[in-house]
Amino acid sequence: MSVSNDSDERRCAQDTAIVPKGFAVGQLVACRNSGAWRSGFVTSVSPLLVTASQLDPSSTGFEWKEVRTLTSEDVGAVGDGARRWNGTRFITAAEDKLAPQLAKEQQLMRDWKASGKSNDATPFSIRVSSITGGTELEVTAQQTVAQLRRLIQKELGTAPDQQKLRLEGGGAVDNDALPLGACGVQEGSVIHLTPGDPAEAREQRRVRALIDAQ
Repeated sequence: MSVSNDSDERRCAQDTAIVPKGFAVGQLVACRNSGAWRSGFVTSVSPLLVTASQLDPSSTGFEWKEVRTLTSEDVGAVGDGARRWNGTRFITAAEDKLAPQLAKEQQLMRDWKASGKSNDATPFSIRVSSITGGTELEVTAQQTVAQLRRLIQKELGTAPDQQKLRLEGGGAVDNDALPLGACGVQEGSVIHLTPGDPAEAREQRRVRALIDAQ
């Protein structure tokens, strides 16, 4: 499958597109206007738009004359060597790496809800510690990691995408959608803040969204 970025392949097809049903945003598919098949990510299902890039699902989507799902015959044609075929779709190395963490987070969420503490909105104090200092914050167990990041940005000036958070005595606090209570954050908890890679943070969000969409 060609990975050329020729402008001819990037432009929208002028003829009536052949569009099978059953596609989802973020899905890696095969597409072509003519000639060799190439791969891209679905960015819209109505109309059906697919990226010309096989590596960047956030790039612009285009209409193609033909679009089909990937098959086992496409294995090895993706080009970056970072995907494996699971019988249905390509799984990225990033998804494989994140899968155990997602399973752990899902179990934490179930345990937290089963404990009966998920309805407790009582504020409590925690400390955020960093190499340049720290701050005391008042939070609730129902607030999410994303909300905590915004509080940290307000108090310490560190942008959310540049925050790498770890609970002292616990694990990473990096799923923005997870409530603090499910992460084990409680009265007196200390969260260590270290510099994070914005590109890594964006990629993790993308992978989580891709997995959630399955």
